[in-house]
Amino acid sequence: MSKISQNNWLYNLGFWVISFIVLYKIFTKDYHNGAADVVYTILFHISLIVLVYSNMVFLEKWVLSKKYLPYFMVMLVVGALCLAMHYLIFDFLSDFIFPGFYFITYYTPGSIIQFLISYWIISSLLLLSRNWFELKDRQVKLEQENSKVMLGALKSQLNPHFLFNSLNNIYSLASPENPVVRNYLMKLADSLRYMLYETNEDFVPLQNEVDYLQDYIDLEKLRLSHPDKVIFSIEGNIKGHLIAPLILLPLVENSFKHVNKMNPEIELKLKIQTGELLFETNNQMGEPVEKGGVGLINLQKRLDLIYQHKYELDFFKEGAYYKSKLRLDLTL
Repeated sequence: MSKISQNNWLYNLGFWVISFIVLYKIFTKDYHNGAADVVYTILFHISLIVLVYSNMVFLEKWVLSKKYLPYFMVMLVVGALCLAMHYLIFDFLSDFIFPGFYFITYYTPGSIIQFLISYWIISSLLLLSRNWFELKDRQVKLEQENSKVMLGALKSQLNPHFLFNSLNNIYSLASPENPVVRNYLMKLADSLRYMLYETNEDFVPLQNEVDYLQDYIDLEKLRLSHPDKVIFSIEGNIKGHLIAPLILLPLVENSFKHVNKMNPEIELKLKIQTGELLFETNNQMGEPVEKGGVGLINLQKRLDLIYQHKYELDFFKEGAYYKSKLRLDLTL
């Protein structure tokens, strides 16, 4: 059992234990009937349990996504069913559930409704509070991971190996009549500028991220013997979409890092359709691929924090090629 599921189990158990103690004290305030009071308190909780867990399901499904009308309509129906369930249990089913005990409905419908409303409010507040704390915790972790990723990416841009390779390759092209040098220097400057000033937000325009990747790819192609074998294709309209900054970079870096240097075939595909992004990489294997590399581990962490269950990431080998596929829901 995971720590999260274990904690949820303990929280639920604690809630119902406290509930049982409180209601038992209320029911036995004036009279004590021994075991009958315990049984009565258990039976009384059945409709409350149905209401609370129904509320948890529909609250997470609709309220957290700001669909309030369907939530309140369904909860009205659930509340009416729980009220009917209370009377059904005490007037007709109690003898079957606990043979040897006989109960009748003690509280009026108005009093039962008050109990149901109280448990509805309490469970809503507890669930919203829990989600708020989880959200704050996730934001803190996300900020930490973003800082690590941005620092790591910045180091990769500023480390001597990258800069010397880029500048040496650019310098080799230099001549008074060669405008290519200025173009590549501009790409390097734009790449560093994007890293330093535009990746501090939780989400950035997809267009900006693609422009950065294109500059990064163009600079990496300079050190390849056959740069024409690197293909970056885009399908669909990338404008108007937002994406977590540098979320695609580790996959691109991995392709260049582990490509076959003698035959550097790399194919990168980005496709947008119906609010979904599909990014695929395909490179002919050279150096062994570290599936658990730091960059890919950090990528997995960021995806879990930012996109949670709204993404799919897969790595696999196919013949002499190493491939990755990332599917993101951009409608967050």
